[in-house]
Amino acid sequence: MKKIISILLIIMTLTACNFSNKSKFMMSTDTGITDQEKLQTYQAIIPDLKFYKAKVPENAISYKLSIVRVKNGKIDEKNTSSFSGDFKYIKNFSKNSFSFAGGLLENEFIFSLGNGDITSIKPDVNVDKKEARAISFNEEFEKIELNKDYILMQVDYFPASKGTKSIDVKILDEFEGQADHEYYLMCLKFMDKSSEFN
Repeated sequence: MKKIISILLIIMTLTACNFSNKSKFMMSTDTGITDQEKLQTYQAIIPDLKFYKAKVPENAISYKLSIVRVKNGKIDEKNTSSFSGDFKYIKNFSKNSFSFAGGLLENEFIFSLGNGDITSIKPDVNVDKKEARAISFNEEFEKIELNKDYILMQVDYFPASKGTKSIDVKILDEFEGQADHEYYLMCLKFMDKSSEFN
């Protein structure tokens, strides 16, 4: 099953069209995928999936993807997972058109670059049967700055008797979760130093 998902994610990121926008550095979901049949197939297999395009800040050398756990309004550093890489190792990389896909398959976060590299992170989620889950995405970022964690996706585990709300912030430093909720945030950061030093 993982091989099929990996192949699909490679194809997905390669089918994205060129990205252009008046903003200098920005990021948004990619609406340029024209093959609706393929898109529906991907989303049938992984419904919680988004394609993104970004104009990367000029001085960015690397990127870092993090899955951040937030419980009772506090970041749990011990249960935060991440991986990073340098742009120089991405074949045919363009700062004007950095494409990637991010999503959730059951409790496993999947991140795929336009060059076919795929990474998955499965946090140790201890979910009570009485809890509900809600997933929301940030779809547009008007300005991307270096060394800031941008929240792409929010997974919220909360008591089934209580409600939740979708993402209302885009930067991790500004995130405040609700009490009695456990969040997993997929964050992306562009950095001005090599990932080897992070």
